Amino acid sequence: MLGKIVSRPVVALCVSFLASGVCWANSASDTAANWGLLGTWEIACGAPPSVQNLVLGWVVRDGKLYHERNWGAGKDSPEATAASVMPDGSLVLTVRFDAERRIRQFALVKRDNDHIQTVWNKNVSPEEYIVRDGKFTATGEATQIQTRCR
Repeated sequence: MLGKIVSRPVVALCVSFLASGVCWANSASDTAANWGLLGTWEIACGAPPSVQNLVLGWVVRDGKLYHERNWGAGKDSPEATAASVMPDGSLVLTVRFDAERRIRQFALVKRDNDHIQTVWNKNVSPEEYIVRDGKFTATGEATQIQTRCR
């Protein structure tokens, strides 16, 4: 009898965790790797890094995901603290930019295995969109498709 009494709450607890997805929560690095993000992405592979041709890398070091950015005049490597795949297949990342004292979230979509595009990008606090619906909010220009270069 005691086994039946104890097992019901345990089963209920496990079912609630399963329904919430908690039991299958992956690290940002695992999620990014499974989605196919790891590597180097550019607008024009082989062109020198610049503001017009950002070299954007996604690497794992010590189990953590880092976003390596090179814009020619400078570079950094902030940590991505979270990554989630949405029902539409997009990848939502949270990146802590310590030098800028900001946290940003953005969503990437695959155009195919070797091409991605940013569909939205925002500062978390205060919430301010830099990109919305695949277009820069300041200019209305579409975000460019990035190609996996290595």
